[in-house]
Amino acid sequence: MKSLSVVVILAYWISVGFSDCNVQYTADTRNISGVLRDVFPCSDSTSTVCGSQLNAGQPSPICVTNPKQWICAHDFERDNANDPGAVQYYLNATAQWRMPNLSTRKLNTIHDAAMFSYWYRDNDQFNIPFNLNLVVSNAETCNSLVYQYTNLEFFPINGQGFGNMYQSKNFAFTLVSNLRFTYQGNEHFNFLGDDDLWVFINDRLAMDLGGVHSATGGSLDLTWPDGGCDKYKLPDPPVACYTLGSTPPTIPCACLLGLTGPGNSYTFDLYYNERHTSKSTLQFSTSLFLQCAYYDHCGVCIGNGQSCCTCKAPDLCHTAKCDVLTPTCIYAPKECPTSNNKCLLPTCNTANGNCGFANLDCDDQNACTTDTCDSTIGCLHPLKSCDDGNKCTTDSCDKTSGCINTQIPNCSACSDDTCGQSNECFTYQCSKISGVQQCTTHNTTCSDGNACTNDLCVVGKGCTYPNITCDDNNPCTIDSCDSVLGCQHTNITCDDDNACTIDTCIPLNKEAYNCSYTQRQLPASNKCVAYFCDPAYGVLNQTTVCPSACTGCDPANGCTACPGAYTTLEKVATGIGAGVIAGIVVAIVVALVIASLGSKKAYDVYRKHKGSIQQANNNPLYQEDGRKGDNPFFEDAAK
Repeated sequence: MKSLSVVVILAYWISVGFSDCNVQYTADTRNISGVLRDVFPCSDSTSTVCGSQLNAGQPSPICVTNPKQWICAHDFERDNANDPGAVQYYLNATAQWRMPNLSTRKLNTIHDAAMFSYWYRDNDQFNIPFNLNLVVSNAETCNSLVYQYTNLEFFPINGQGFGNMYQSKNFAFTLVSNLRFTYQGNEHFNFLGDDDLWVFINDRLAMDLGGVHSATGGSLDLTWPDGGCDKYKLPDPPVACYTLGSTPPTIPCACLLGLTGPGNSYTFDLYYNERHTSKSTLQFSTSLFLQCAYYDHCGVCIGNGQSCCTCKAPDLCHTAKCDVLTPTCIYAPKECPTSNNKCLLPTCNTANGNCGFANLDCDDQNACTTDTCDSTIGCLHPLKSCDDGNKCTTDSCDKTSGCINTQIPNCSACSDDTCGQSNECFTYQCSKISGVQQCTTHNTTCSDGNACTNDLCVVGKGCTYPNITCDDNNPCTIDSCDSVLGCQHTNITCDDDNACTIDTCIPLNKEAYNCSYTQRQLPASNKCVAYFCDPAYGVLNQTTVCPSACTGCDPANGCTACPGAYTTLEKVATGIGAGVIAGIVVAIVVALVIASLGSKKAYDVYRKHKGSIQQANNNPLYQEDGRKGDNPFFEDAAK
């Protein structure tokens, strides 16, 4: 049955792509950027460390030679089955790592949801990441707008990562490519490969080839329908444009994916897995002009700017990293734990990087204050009393020199019965005014050096310092008080950590508010320059890079005068090169002969008469199937 399924798949690809091609043009290439993550498969769900699937004769993998503890991948090298519907329709696009959400139903080939969360994001105990560029070309596609990639032995990290296993090849890895394209209105995407493939467009599931299976094909037609999408009633729940084993919906794919028309920029996210021996095929063709949304300063697509960063921390109490888009160094102090005691300050020892605590320095460099610390409040700076008890001196204070007691000329102390009774808030003194001795009063000066209190003197109590009220009756501000600056009114932060929204606080009444997040308006886009917004970096734009064979880009029509652009849909849909097609024809002949004769000996008959055709693979029937179950065509070489 496996051989017959291959025949059907290959026949499908030929039916949409094989025809004579007389279109001449200068071919060019593009890079499809992605991240490949190597994992090491387990033999079963109970294994905890990698190495259990090491093929005899192969060197020990890094997880064995490296003392670091590695976790093996339970759902690799385990089950064989189609698994459509393994991921949910909407992509998880809000987290740091754009990745599919796993279905909540029971699946055929994915059993460990916790491990699945690390298939497409870095985890230094589970995977080893590699930046990968797939070079696609429009040579031999009969259409300069169509680019293809063909690799029937897709093992890009042989001898790297965890090392080789079965057949001296490095199986078991994932590949993710997060790109964008400016929609032209007539694109296609076609795929053939194993194992899982999930394609999301506009954060919606477009192609679902989930499961551990032989090379399987699928196709997306993104043609914009005449009259747009308003006339179509979308299915509820939503469905993918192409799902393995299901009849494609009749509603145009562009409408199912929520596209709003040509000239707009959309996301394209591809997730591919190699999860089982003994084959690895990756082949696709597309007329989508897939581009990276942005490159970091290291040249990595959607990178974090650290892969080539040369910034060094000045000591063990600081961290250093590079800015994402520029090589500028960013330094930050090491985060040390804080104490509930507000008189203790977190510290870091630059010699060893250890955190500790030191007494908070409350010295305000003011000789007129007494500097103290309260464990619940922090530093306090009450004014010193400069009263020398002499009614014939004026008492003041200089911030540098401290208290100053200046003698009042012609002053003598007055008796209480002469001038009245002094109290906490004022005192009497006798002064000669115009040669006449008179009683004068002097108010007590009250100040605690704190701008957050009212300085008052109350008879019978003396100086008191009640707190001032800083409420501005605005619920969108946080009202506080600084002992030096006084009342502070800080706007409430409604930041949703999304540079694509304008964040606003809207008062409801004196106490309640709502945060409003309005999407930023984008400049007008067209088929040559499309604007989009990245949650981290804000509004960006993408320029359509037309094939070199075209004459340019027209905002209304896109790439102009492109050779082969008006060939039939069958030619545009695949872009399989003539050389590859020749190999497919041979493979089909082989498969049909085998299916009719029913033994590996039929292959030997063909091999004897195959002539000079070089595109056919080695006889797969002489190789024991590395997947579960025996290969029914395999025979011992001695027989």
